[in-house]
Amino acid sequence: MLVGGLLCGVIAVGLPYGEFVLNGTQMGLNSSTPAAFFLLFLLVALIQPILGLLRRDWLFTRAELLSIAVMMMITTAISARGFISIAVPIMTGVFYFASPENNWDGLLIPHIPTWLIPYSPQGIKGFYEGLPEGNPIPWGIWVEPLLWWLLFMAAFYLVVVCTMVILRRQWMDHERLLYPLTQVPLGMVEDGAKPSLVKPFLRNPMMWLGLAVPFVLHGINALSHYYEFISGINFAYYVPLVENTVRFYLRFDCMWVGLAYLVNANITFSLWLFYLLVKVEEVILTRVGIFSTENLDIFSHTFEGPTMGILSHQT
Repeated sequence: MLVGGLLCGVIAVGLPYGEFVLNGTQMGLNSSTPAAFFLLFLLVALIQPILGLLRRDWLFTRAELLSIAVMMMITTAISARGFISIAVPIMTGVFYFASPENNWDGLLIPHIPTWLIPYSPQGIKGFYEGLPEGNPIPWGIWVEPLLWWLLFMAAFYLVVVCTMVILRRQWMDHERLLYPLTQVPLGMVEDGAKPSLVKPFLRNPMMWLGLAVPFVLHGINALSHYYEFISGINFAYYVPLVENTVRFYLRFDCMWVGLAYLVNANITFSLWLFYLLVKVEEVILTRVGIFSTENLDIFSHTFEGPTMGILSHQT
């Protein structure tokens, strides 16, 4: 529990700092919790063998490794898209993005309870643009709203867990879902027939081959940001349809290729089918002249074209 708590602390501090301050790699970009998998890999591949060489009874058991993995996965979700990356912009954006054009000063801000958001325009401006040199962080404006939002988060996740308990029998006993996110840590910590400091997962050459592909591809893209003579690799492509007003968005993602391999074929087929149905709807709306260019969220780019806003509302 101590090691899990320390690693969760690293994630809780490192993820927001890396995304908001350094504007670097988004290790909590989505629900696949890449930060948790990365730290678990380091724990299994480096820390575990070193502990075994020093003293065998210091080795983590399979149950302990899985407990640490679950703790880190939950922390990764909460520290990124599962809570922090959503709650903080909600708390601060209404002040920072208020303007005479949208009139949020008159329409929204007077109706927001003082305990729900930090009521300090200067403090929020410092959050987005940085504080003047030498000025301390105004922690006082954050304490009360964060406590209320944490209470909401606890209630929300309690409801989510209760919902999963209700659906567990249908998902596990009848549909026998594989839960691809759990297959990765289970594979990492699985022991072989003979006890060994190096897990079978790490002795599998196919694993290293699979690891090498995204490492090389994304490594080239990372280096291209620092060295101009290295050309980046574009993984996203658009296939134009209907006079270039409707387009297929195709993107190669190594992580989702791996997860899709572990997902039930019926589920992956459903995802692809509904994407095609969305494109059919987009073509129909375009043909009959129904347009909306409203940009609602960061995922709206999936629906490229004049019907983007309408389709975003449906999702």
